[in-house]
Amino acid sequence: MREMPCWSSRKASQATQLGVLPHGVKTKKTAAGGLVSGAATGPAMSSVYIFRNVRAYDPLLGFNYVSATALSGQISPSLTSLHHLEHIDLSLNNLSEPAGNVPEFLGLLKNLRYLNLSNMALSGRIPPQLGNLSNLHYLDLSVFYSFDYLSTLMYTTDISWIKNLPLLHLNMNSVNLSRTTDWAREVNMVPSLKVLRLTYCSLANANQSLPHLNLTDLEELSLSGNDFDSQGASCWFWNLTSLQHLELALTNLHGQVPDALGGMTSLKFLDFSNSFRGIDIMKANMTKLCNLESLDLSFNHLNGDIIELLLPHCSTNKLKELRLVGNNLTGVLPDWIGRRWSSLFILELYGNQFTGPVPSEIGKLSNLLTLDLSYNQFAEPVPSEIGSLNNLLYLYLSYNQFNGSVPSEIGRLSNLLHLDLSYNEFAEPVPSEVGRLNNLLDLDLSHNQFNGSVPSEIGKLNKLTDMDLSNNNLTGVITHEHLAQLINLTTIDLSGNYLKITVDPEWLPLFRLEYANFATCEMGPRFPVWLKMQEDIVVLNISRVSIFDRLPDWFFTSYSNATILDISNNAISGALPADLENMTTLENLYLNSNNLTGPVPRLPINLQEFDVSENSLSGPLSSNFGTQNLEYLNLASNHFTGLIPHSICQMKDLGQLNLANNYFHGEFPLCIEPGWPKILILRNNRLSGNFPPSLKMWTELYILDLAWNKYSGRLPMWIGDFKKLGILDLSANIFNGSIPSTITRLSQLSQLNLAGNMLSGPLPRYLSNLTGMTRAYTPSFSAFTYHRYQDIGKFAGIIEFPTSDMVIITHVNLYVITKGQERYYKDGELYGMVSIDLSSNRLYGSIPEEITSLDGVMNLNLSWNQLSGRIPHKIGAMQNLESLDLKENKIYGKIPRSLSNITYLSYLDLSYNNLTGTIPSGGQLDTLYEQYPFMYNGNSGLCGHPLQKNCSNSSEPVHGGHERDEYDSKLLSFSFGLGVGFVAGLWVVFCAFLFKKSWRVTYFRLFDVTFDNFYVFVVVICARWAKGATTY
Repeated sequence: MREMPCWSSRKASQATQLGVLPHGVKTKKTAAGGLVSGAATGPAMSSVYIFRNVRAYDPLLGFNYVSATALSGQISPSLTSLHHLEHIDLSLNNLSEPAGNVPEFLGLLKNLRYLNLSNMALSGRIPPQLGNLSNLHYLDLSVFYSFDYLSTLMYTTDISWIKNLPLLHLNMNSVNLSRTTDWAREVNMVPSLKVLRLTYCSLANANQSLPHLNLTDLEELSLSGNDFDSQGASCWFWNLTSLQHLELALTNLHGQVPDALGGMTSLKFLDFSNSFRGIDIMKANMTKLCNLESLDLSFNHLNGDIIELLLPHCSTNKLKELRLVGNNLTGVLPDWIGRRWSSLFILELYGNQFTGPVPSEIGKLSNLLTLDLSYNQFAEPVPSEIGSLNNLLYLYLSYNQFNGSVPSEIGRLSNLLHLDLSYNEFAEPVPSEVGRLNNLLDLDLSHNQFNGSVPSEIGKLNKLTDMDLSNNNLTGVITHEHLAQLINLTTIDLSGNYLKITVDPEWLPLFRLEYANFATCEMGPRFPVWLKMQEDIVVLNISRVSIFDRLPDWFFTSYSNATILDISNNAISGALPADLENMTTLENLYLNSNNLTGPVPRLPINLQEFDVSENSLSGPLSSNFGTQNLEYLNLASNHFTGLIPHSICQMKDLGQLNLANNYFHGEFPLCIEPGWPKILILRNNRLSGNFPPSLKMWTELYILDLAWNKYSGRLPMWIGDFKKLGILDLSANIFNGSIPSTITRLSQLSQLNLAGNMLSGPLPRYLSNLTGMTRAYTPSFSAFTYHRYQDIGKFAGIIEFPTSDMVIITHVNLYVITKGQERYYKDGELYGMVSIDLSSNRLYGSIPEEITSLDGVMNLNLSWNQLSGRIPHKIGAMQNLESLDLKENKIYGKIPRSLSNITYLSYLDLSYNNLTGTIPSGGQLDTLYEQYPFMYNGNSGLCGHPLQKNCSNSSEPVHGGHERDEYDSKLLSFSFGLGVGFVAGLWVVFCAFLFKKSWRVTYFRLFDVTFDNFYVFVVVICARWAKGATTY
């Protein structure tokens, strides 16, 4: 009896338990401790050697997963004693110890026909000894591709050994062949090949010149994932007319596809997807590829009308899968799709620019399993014929412009698993026929205009796991009738509607929610008790649901495994639990805009976002209240006191800190290490000291707000180092000195507010460097409002995020004095507000003319200073200006005529200056006076409409009075003459005294006599006053 050696294994006994040995094979241990097996029925049993772990790969867990059933250890050299062995399959096991290489001794198994070592976590160089397997027909050394698995890949620098093998099937997927030269020529030396798979092998090119093609029997060629980056027409494989399967995804081939493609009539599978530079296949003639069953041209930069794409046009069309995803295809879907594509199982057209209606002929595609038309511009109602697609499993119509009502025929799709109609313009009530979709797992009707009540029939979908009806105009009441039978529901989103959820207080749902969003639904006034049992919650949003109740003791206990909790914008009272830090999975906690009281306890270690703003929390913050993982911290508008704890400096990931509207005092902590906050808001506290020196280390700031504190001293010159600063508000402090000239280095600044300080000196030069205040500027921060859960879990949505050097600004509230009053701006509104406010200081000098280059400024406030000079005559170039306030200064001259050219000007105050001349007319100036009749007060030299004071006949009504200019010129001439005369007279007297000694002596004697007489007079008068005072 011949022994069948195996391998040393820690799980030797497991092999027999799993039944992976052939029938009739017994196992025993060798003297070396290895497991060997013996065949009981003769030599035939030694020809097959299979220990495949069929459950070792789970795509949900990743490519490196090895299951509990996988065998581990190493392949024993004693395997070579099986001289008649023909078939070895060790795939999906972990037999890589100790070195992890492919054993060289496998080359001694001369009778081997089949060798499968795939996905065994092998690494290192492939031994060329495999070239000795002269009977080998099947060789598989592939591994599942994974970006984090590259370091353990097998490699070879020479594959010339394969020409010695009579291979029919060669699979080396993810084997590193980057150092293999002329790989195509070596492969061409194996004419027997039928299947060649070399995906993700780091091959450098495919444009080799082969004088003669030997691969005349090749049926499958897979080269996906190799960055060829070359012209597609120059590749060597186009003349392989025997090919049935051609896979070229992610190869970066580009340019024109050769006409030879049209002659590859045996093709059944063709994949050109994900060509980064785009391969031009629009003109490739594929009309005669009548055997084609699967065609994937996704993400290929295809441009043009879909009817220009020369797809197979045959009497017996066999096309089953068509994917044209993520291109720029346009036009209307042709009516013939129901005829030419009648065999389709999968039709994926999402991510293009198709327009018009979906043709009714689509109902003839009766074999369809997947229909994806999302992310296009389809309009008009969905055709009722869609209800004829009886086999349909997946229907995706999201992100289009479909309108009208959803056809009731949709209820016929009894096999449907996923229905996504989100982000359209559907109106009318949700059809009750949706309740007939008994197999439905996922229902998404969000972001439409559905109105009316939610049909109770939805409650019959007992297989439903995900339901999203958010952001519609739904009204009415949700009762237990809608929810009771949804026993498999794990995700529900009813937010953004006008629904009221009314269930019996004792009702206990059978579902176990993981993601729940009820924002804006009415659930109060009491805390919903049925939520207590939802202990699997990962994300819960019950913000703005009209709860007027105390925070229940069970809340944080029931949701101890949650990652996101939002109960903001209610009227919830009570205190935060002292053991809040025990919620170790919690990442985002939003409690803002409630009536919470008491202190803030120590926060959970993994917390990233924490918002308790607009409550009544109080007390000092403990020195270690926060965690190093915090990215967003908002404690604004509470009653916190004491010093800002130094632990703020240890929060290395903190991007936004808002402590506004509290009672913090003292100085900001001195942080000695660089930090990376993007937003720092400390306004309206009692902070004091000089400009915080710690900020010198925080050069990534986008928003800095220190307004309404007691900061003093001079502004530092290094304030110009905040290169990314977009908003700077230092108003209502006691800063003094001049405005640093370096402030003009803040090229991205869009809001500058230094009002209400004691700043002096002239306005800084080079204001034109503030390019962030021009209309041509594109901001480096995006201040739009987005939903907090948009990129988390089942609430994931499509949102266009900024590039890596941009920041999203959210939950930020700032004040700007504009149009004569303080106005409140938040989130998205900040983006459009460009403002300069230097009012209520001691600034002097003229307004620099170059300020007019800041044509994006909407609010310019220089009031209550000591500015002089004239209003810049190009002020009209500031076309975005809505509010201009120059009151209470010493500005003189005429009002520039260009001021009337500012179209958007809606507030103007020039009162209490020294302006003269005729008031210009036209544009907004003709109407502003009626709304603001004080706008010209205190300028006695102004005349003309709308004032009652008429100008002289000699003055031109528009140009503002030349007589003032003439007066100014005469005054200047008189002053100059007076000065010259005074200097000349003084010089004459000085020269006379210098050269005439007798005059000099006489003058000084007279001066001495006069002084003596004056002194005696003063002494006598003082003595009389003193005597009179004593007598009294």
